[in-house]
Amino acid sequence: MSNLNRDINRILRTIRRMSASADQGSKLGQGERRVLHFIHHGNGVTQKEICEKFDVNKAAVARQCASLEEKGFIKRERNENDGRSFLLFPTEKAEDFKQEHINAEEQIYSRLFKGLDSEDMDQLEKLVSKICAQIDAEHTEHGQRRQS
Repeated sequence: MSNLNRDINRILRTIRRMSASADQGSKLGQGERRVLHFIHHGNGVTQKEICEKFDVNKAAVARQCASLEEKGFIKRERNENDGRSFLLFPTEKAEDFKQEHINAEEQIYSRLFKGLDSEDMDQLEKLVSKICAQIDAEHTEHGQRRQS
């Protein structure tokens, strides 16, 4: 493994550890945080959509949604287009959690990048953008192959 690979892994582990530490008070598991994030970005999503997005079985999603609802992070509303299903929406508690998470993320990245000057940050941004473009291209290519 090259030094670059090792360093990238170290950065990822550090970010995960710092994020987990910041989210500790929420008592949400990683899966619950992912589902909540998806619900935040939808305009009312169904459990079926969550299953499809994360390729997870219905029972697991039902447990996560029940837990999120019990903890006060989501609310269910009857789907007017399909009387059998419910749409899931974030609550005010979820909105507060999202804002806290954004603030914590900003602090984490400020700490990680504090030794970089503006020129370093410009270079880093260009390199990360190239990597993200490659990831997007591979996802698109993979998605097209799966659909064929």
